[in-house]
Amino acid sequence: MSVMQSVDNDFMALNFERFSNSINSVVVDDKLLLSDTLEGTIDRDDPFLREVSSTVMPLRLAYMQLVLCVKGRMKVRVNMKEVVVTENCLFFTLPGFTGELLDISEDCSLAVLGLSFGTREFDLPGESKISILRFLMRKWMLRLDDADSANIISLYKVIRHYAVRHMAGAKQWNLLNKLLEAMFTVISGLMEESLASSGIEQMGRQSQLFERFLSAVMHDYRTHRDVSYYADKLCVTQKYLSNVIHSFSGKRAAEWIRSFVIIDAKILLKSHKYTVQEVSEMLNFPNPSFFCVYFKRVVGCTPKVYAEG
Repeated sequence: MSVMQSVDNDFMALNFERFSNSINSVVVDDKLLLSDTLEGTIDRDDPFLREVSSTVMPLRLAYMQLVLCVKGRMKVRVNMKEVVVTENCLFFTLPGFTGELLDISEDCSLAVLGLSFGTREFDLPGESKISILRFLMRKWMLRLDDADSANIISLYKVIRHYAVRHMAGAKQWNLLNKLLEAMFTVISGLMEESLASSGIEQMGRQSQLFERFLSAVMHDYRTHRDVSYYADKLCVTQKYLSNVIHSFSGKRAAEWIRSFVIIDAKILLKSHKYTVQEVSEMLNFPNPSFFCVYFKRVVGCTPKVYAEG
């Protein structure tokens, strides 16, 4: 069994197939998910909700997810950080993120849209994808006013309407494409406004390099932790890559790599299923001592202390 398989076996994969048991969900061609509680209250007997609420290990998302809370509140843990989603909050997660549902209020009214990037049927327009990535590098949530929240919900309802209609595959996706592009154009515009109000300017071609870097890290961070590896893979110098990533995201390239490694390490240690040595091997460190030094430098304590804390 490979290192990646060993690690992935300790996360419950959250993919579209798991939503098939939910009475509130629609899945189109295993590429688009629409799920909501807009017409009623939370049903705690929903098979899917019971499953994700009872799992003792984090979920690893296999798709991009957008959650808009219209009323009530929801508490989640994403990449080991707790987040409270409240009224008129738009919350995003990316493929590969880990998440846990900690609590949800009885009156919580929300809409969830999940999307597999880069499929033959749909991919986000380049500018919208970059805006979303830039935003997520700095903020977890986008807070909306009542009008913007209502507009996005209206677009969601139109998308859901045509998702459940029986249409020829190509014709249906042609229509859904246009509606999804409209929704993400609106959302990315709101994100850019939020970033601009925080004094963060738009970037040009460098944004493409950042997107490629992040994609490479999400794929290879368990086996490659050196910035030089990613610079070679992206055909740029290490210095240029480091400068671009820092200018674009506010974090250095090495910090991005470390953050993905440490998230997995924390989750595996807190599972209490593995020794420090086993976690070290699963994350491809040369030896436990090297892993302990790496972990303590970032977290501030040894892996053993963290696991027992």
